Amino acid sequence: RKEAERLSAAAPQSIDDYERLVVSSPNASLVWVHYMAFHLKTSQVPMARTTAERALKVISVREEAERFNVMQAWLNLELAFGTEATLAPVLSRAMQSFEPLKVLLHVANVYEKKSDTEKAQQTYDQLIKKCRDAPETWIQYGQFLFRQGQAKAAQSQLEKALKSVDPVHHVALIQNFARSDYVYGHREHGITLFESLISQYPKRTDIWNVYLDQEARGGAERLESVRRLYHRVLTNKLSTKKGKALFKKWLQYENQYGDAKGVDAVRQAALAYVE
Repeated sequence: RKEAERLSAAAPQSIDDYERLVVSSPNASLVWVHYMAFHLKTSQVPMARTTAERALKVISVREEAERFNVMQAWLNLELAFGTEATLAPVLSRAMQSFEPLKVLLHVANVYEKKSDTEKAQQTYDQLIKKCRDAPETWIQYGQFLFRQGQAKAAQSQLEKALKSVDPVHHVALIQNFARSDYVYGHREHGITLFESLISQYPKRTDIWNVYLDQEARGGAERLESVRRLYHRVLTNKLSTKKGKALFKKWLQYENQYGDAKGVDAVRQAALAYVE
């Protein structure tokens, strides 16, 4: 924030202005990135590259987040103004210096924003080879495929993910894919995934809550479906704390989408539950 205020107050207009700023705030990635942008505004791409190189040498190795910000800016530069030949060494360096997962996801997102689906797909292929055991790899790739309208391909990634990722992450993976089904208009498939989870873990209220949230987003149209889910979860022997939390959530939903009769029914059920 301090660096942003300095940039705003100083309103640097020249190389000398930026040089003074990087001397006073050598670890501030924001200053270096703005300096790079200053060069790009005057089509000085080589100077912007040199500035990125300087920044990575100057910023303390302990400031990994700041260094990564500069690296992202350099990747953005090459993706916008460079060639395959200039991008390759920068990408290789980024993957050696930082988490390949973060680097490749950034590159894939840039390609997708540029509507270069082919390059984005190639980057995800590279990511899967490099970080196959990372849950985020499969979650992000699945969402990418959903955004491309490839629902079946996206859904098929879950099976591959479950074979690649440590079982401790399986529940979270399935929940993420189920949420994506809802978000991208494939509710029935999402229901199937949630039902498979609660059949295995009927008392896991964290799973029920995610399931309920997805159904509740349908508003009044899904009133009866949501009510049935609340009735089902509350037939389990839960702690008083968890039960109260669910009734509170249900009451909020009824107040928003239900009617007076529904609200009263929830209140009566809640009283009976804690007695």
